[in-house]
Amino acid sequence: MSNDTRSGCAEIRDMLFEQDDEGGSMLQKLRIKIHLLFCPGCAAAYRQLEICGDLIRSGFFPPSPSFEDRIMEQIAREGSADDIPADEITDTVPEVPGGFSFRAWVIIGFFIFASLTSSFIGMDSYGLVSKFGSSFLVPAGITVGIMLTGYGAFFIGSHLKELTEHFKLR
Repeated sequence: MSNDTRSGCAEIRDMLFEQDDEGGSMLQKLRIKIHLLFCPGCAAAYRQLEICGDLIRSGFFPPSPSFEDRIMEQIAREGSADDIPADEITDTVPEVPGGFSFRAWVIIGFFIFASLTSSFIGMDSYGLVSKFGSSFLVPAGITVGIMLTGYGAFFIGSHLKELTEHFKLR
């Protein structure tokens, strides 16, 4: 097969993939039909394309319920919040599956704090400060601040109930 035929096949396949049912000129459709008549490779690709199109149009894939429908069904099964006393509503909040215990959070906090403070031990801080000036300390301070603030926010947010009971903040 010559290079002209291969480039013609690539061009025809591009036309096949790009055209829709009513798209394309009559001359283009005729050119494709003649090429498919004489080229078995392109004809096989066209047959596969037609089979895939028929499969999609036939409804092979079952329709799935929308996300909103599933939520509304779940709400209907559980009943309304008016039927549940107010004391039981706060108790029905499920725990996060696979969540960390209070002790694990404290251990992780100490590990983060120790790693942030010890990360500067091996550096030549005096050399860096003399070379870059005090502007070297700004990104280091921002990094430490972001890490500790983020950890504190996640820790307090995930243990709000325990912390309010411990510090009697009701």
